[in-house]
Amino acid sequence: MMTHARATRLLRRAGAGLAGRLRGRGGFLLLETLVGVTLMAFILSVLPAGVVMSRKTIQKSADIVGARLVVEAVLVNEFSGQNLQPGARSGELDGYQWASMVRPRVDLEKAYKGRGWVPYDVSVAVTIPNGARLKVETLRLGKGR
Repeated sequence: MMTHARATRLLRRAGAGLAGRLRGRGGFLLLETLVGVTLMAFILSVLPAGVVMSRKTIQKSADIVGARLVVEAVLVNEFSGQNLQPGARSGELDGYQWASMVRPRVDLEKAYKGRGWVPYDVSVAVTIPNGARLKVETLRLGKGR
């Protein structure tokens, strides 16, 4: 015959076994699911802003590098010869507008007098697609006049 105490112990064991089996199935509580969804929503809302910001930064850097390459190309192609002439020039290269100004350096002419060279200030400005300008100034020597 089963006593009351023994029946209570059996019921407790059966209940504990049932609860353990339900928890052992790998399910999540509603609260755990809500926390996970909230974290994912937060991460997904912040991520696109960072991607857009990094793309803008990369594009800006690429524009500046492109403008710098145009300046170097203009200096090599337009002003590398010995026949520099004072004045303004302009043009377009690889989609970048450029303008240049060549001026004689009167203050330095005395140092080169009699040597057949004339110092010139050469400045090249390139317009970057976002509207900014990159300006480079250099000193070049041309044949005497």
